[in-house]
This record gives sequence, structure tokens and C-alpha cells, in this order.
Amino acid sequence: MSYYSINEWENRIMKRVETYCIYSMNEYKKVRKMIHETLVDYFSGDKMLVDLALFEAVKNAMEHGNQGNSNNPIEIKLHFLDHSLIARIEDQGKGSNWQDDLDKNGEGLHLIGQIMDSVVYSKKGNQILMRKWVS
Repeated sequence: MSYYSINEWENRIMKRVETYCIYSMNEYKKVRKMIHETLVDYFSGDKMLVDLALFEAVKNAMEHGNQGNSNNPIEIKLHFLDHSLIARIEDQGKGSNWQDDLDKNGEGLHLIGQIMDSVVYSKKGNQILMRKWVS
């Protein structure tokens, strides 16, 4: 068994970590361009689908999590690993039951589930963690 500090582990495992904090979908449009540039370098055929899944997650966080409140930030954290991307989107809302949202009208959540290889929601319901393997 090997032991590493967190920084050593991140340097060994993660190729790149990007963190963004946005307050509106207009800000996300600017950030999306930067994210897309990294996706182009990292993914081949799946880059547009991954971009779409990220967009849907951010849009859901803005509309349903923060309920359009531009005083509350959305944090986007992207971990580019050797063979996958792990993305975490977190809003500052009170949280929701994602299963109820899926049952009601969650087209964006269904789309995310179809595109990404794994999707996990926080117990509170204000974070989504998504993983996509590089094909």
C-alpha cells in the first residue's frame, strides 16, 4: 500500500482541476467557452454530449436549486483524471428530492443520466456528481 499526501495524490492522479463560481447563466456562457476548450483537448467524440450534460446540470442548479437568485453562487468543479472527468455542480439552495424531480418532469436529469457514465446526488439535493470515462 502506498501513502501520499493529498497534494501528491492529486498531482499523480489528476491531470487538471478547474473550479468556477458563477451567479447567472450569462456568466456560465463565458465559462462554458473555457470548459469547452478543455473538453476538446480531453475528449474526442463525446465532448459535445459532456458539454450538454454540464449545461443541463448548471441550468438545473440555477433554476431549481438557487431558484434564479443571482445572489447565490453555483460552484462548478471539474477534475480531469487520466481516463475520466469527474464534475461536481453545487448550488446554495435548500436542496430537493432529485427522485421526485425525475418522476415529475426531469428531462434534464434524464439527459444527464443518459450521457454520463455515473451520476450521484447529495443527500441534501443541492449537489450533483457526474463521471464520464474517456472513450
